[in-house]
Amino acid sequence: MNGQARDLLLRRKVMVSRAAMLALGAASLAACAAPGARSPFVQAPINKTSPAAEQIEAVLARPGGFPTFASIPPSPADAPDPAAIKARVEDQQAEALYTQRMTAPETWTLRDSEGFARQARADAAAGDIHPPTDAEIAESEAFAKAMRARAKPPPRPR
Repeated sequence: MNGQARDLLLRRKVMVSRAAMLALGAASLAACAAPGARSPFVQAPINKTSPAAEQIEAVLARPGGFPTFASIPPSPADAPDPAAIKARVEDQQAEALYTQRMTAPETWTLRDSEGFARQARADAAAGDIHPPTDAEIAESEAFAKAMRARAKPPPRPR
């Protein structure tokens, strides 16, 4: 049953992502076809009030050369080969599986709700907790009255 729900959610995600891609593509085409759209091949005007205007004009006056394939740096010598990468991935997957198996007993479930409630009530039962009696209320009131009579106001600030 969970597999069917997962398949339905996966199908829905695919449909939503396809719809989003279609909408994005349509918006891109509309922006390109708009009459006021700039052409990427036309040079934008330079803002003369910009502090970098002189530098921009100097760079545009002397364009540099295009990079060549020879300018691509060589691959690092210590790069792992595909077999080593595969071994690392398999190790990570084995660690993930081990972690899942070790933590699975601690995962909570919604089973045995009554047993959980019974245990919680037993943990909460704390001995002789009871509503206060009239004698205890009178004792508390007498203590509060004695403390009020004994209290002194703080000295005035100078």
